[in-house]
Amino acid sequence: MNLGFGLLLFAMVPFLLDRPVLLVAVGGHIVAVAVAVVSLAAMATLRVREASPEGSLGRDATERNR
Repeated sequence: MNLGFGLLLFAMVPFLLDRPVLLVAVGGHIVAVAVAVVSLAAMATLRVREASPEGSLGRDATERNR
């Protein structure tokens, strides 16, 4: 849903080129949506890595070899 909102805002940018205040406001929202999407993707990736048995086995084997 956030990604769709960001794409919709991005599609509005050409119509706002003559209105700098609105262009900055919409640009800020686009950046905020991009940050939210990337942050959520990073958190989901970390949770998958923590939950996977392969990731924990590799970490334990490395610690045992020290």
